Amino acid sequence: MSPNRLKQKALVLGGAGFIGSNVTQKLLEKDWEVTVVAGLLEKTGGNAKNLKDCETSIQWIQKSVENCSELSTLIAESQLILDSMGWTLHKEAQKFPNYDRKLNQESHFHAIQSWANSPAGKTGSKPPLYVLLSSRGVYGNPLAPSI
Repeated sequence: MSPNRLKQKALVLGGAGFIGSNVTQKLLEKDWEVTVVAGLLEKTGGNAKNLKDCETSIQWIQKSVENCSELSTLIAESQLILDSMGWTLHKEAQKFPNYDRKLNQESHFHAIQSWANSPAGKTGSKPPLYVLLSSRGVYGNPLAPSI
């Protein structure tokens, strides 16, 4: 990277999970400046061990997005938001639908609203690229193809 060029900033929400931590590592390899927001919430894949190899190269805010007071600022300063938050225990979700709603709906809505409520969002500035990452499990149990 040219010494005169600033690094691009990425915000990885849920970055201590399997998908988020792997994306974080790839972004670092491409010379992005990465901030991870991950609260290591109960019954999720978020685990500090997933960030062990890169924890000195990132800014890690160990809070849920709802408790991250600087979220609006982080979003406004980033060129890329990768949202990999979620609860992937879909059978458990049937037993605990309120927890499922909190992790698989409300957290994403809160992140999007944080942009809308930021000074940049209120002035109509172009928002950063927001990518919602997920897995095929959100669609239910996949059926084997009949070939």
